[in-house]
Amino acid sequence: MTASAVSTAAPKERRSLWWLYVLLALPVLGITWFVVWRPITVLPRITLAPGYAFQDQDGALYTSENRRGRLTLYSFSYESCAEPCPQSLESLADLAAGLPEQLDLVTINLAPEMPAAAPGWAFLTGEEIFVKKVVGSGFDMYYRPEETGQIYFEPRFVLVDKLGLIRAYYLTNEPDLELIQRDVVFLLDEEQNSQGVGAIGYEAAHLFLCYPR
Repeated sequence: MTASAVSTAAPKERRSLWWLYVLLALPVLGITWFVVWRPITVLPRITLAPGYAFQDQDGALYTSENRRGRLTLYSFSYESCAEPCPQSLESLADLAAGLPEQLDLVTINLAPEMPAAAPGWAFLTGEEIFVKKVVGSGFDMYYRPEETGQIYFEPRFVLVDKLGLIRAYYLTNEPDLELIQRDVVFLLDEEQNSQGVGAIGYEAAHLFLCYPR
């Protein structure tokens, strides 16, 4: 091989290596940009919400399948909850009136008796053993009866999407309506935009934990 042939081959090899480095760097740069700038924000897919079959305030069968295709905010309470009650029916009624129209409130009754006056939203009850399993194991909320006749429980609300996945916990007795509205928008945007090519971006957002700050 002549000296001129060697000198010509060397620049070609260097150019090939340069393009290889560029191709290797592009995915890294893309991932870094996605993680830092977060062009898409999603709520975490925490776990599957529990299945159940309870009765509503009208005595009709009400199951978790009734909630498919609707966003649901679950709460937990009972009628005789004395002040200071973590989640009284009065406060839940105020909450139900202020929720965005795309979101339904469902309350699971922690006591066997139903309210004398039926609430204006889904209020569910069932056998104690099943309620305890759904609330404790499914929604991760601890509660226990006390000698006073009251029920001790840790207040929380649980946001479940249209597919039955838990997407947020609000560990409070009075959730921030603006925060709930924001999270509902996140879920609706994901549903609307995660079709076709858009699904790649949303899966990347879940992969890189692009959650609200």
